[in-house]
Amino acid sequence: VTKTYSWLPIRSTPPNSFPSCLSWKGSGYTSHFISNNIFVPSVETSELPLILGSQIFIADVCVPHRLSAILSTPSLAPFVVAQFRDIIAHQADIAPPCLEKMVHLIYQYLSKQADASSLLMTLPQWVYIKGKFVSHQVVAVEANSSFSQDLSPYVHTLPEHLVTQYQDLLTRCGIQKTLTRRQICSV
Repeated sequence: VTKTYSWLPIRSTPPNSFPSCLSWKGSGYTSHFISNNIFVPSVETSELPLILGSQIFIADVCVPHRLSAILSTPSLAPFVVAQFRDIIAHQADIAPPCLEKMVHLIYQYLSKQADASSLLMTLPQWVYIKGKFVSHQVVAVEANSSFSQDLSPYVHTLPEHLVTQYQDLLTRCGIQKTLTRRQICSV
């Protein structure tokens, strides 16, 4: 049993910046007998509690690095995407600066994960542009050079900051390099 479960103090309150409309997984716990593969060791400088706190327990102690390597799951991407689904569902209840920060933290985390594209594709609208989530099917990295009109809100080009920071993730997830004639004609 000790190889698969540990008794750990659980962070029972979320960070101050955690949206109140999302449930905090550790709410009401001071300690808990939890599976070693469904918690994140607390790290003082980590932003992981902000993008995982509704999905998995967060330890309330700094776990030594060698122990955390044994205890933590190799990929937290499924949990991050599950929380992203909740964030998208509650976007109207989350302050825009907090929402934008969480989206960027999620993109940043997922850009380093090999399984991110298949997980993100389970979300119908996950690309955050101009304060709203849109489908990756109506987004391109850049405009079509033969058509210079702005076609939003029907089709979008990625803002420069998203291209600069997350182009690899976004193109792995099927976002076209340029707006296609089909996308333009569909408007």
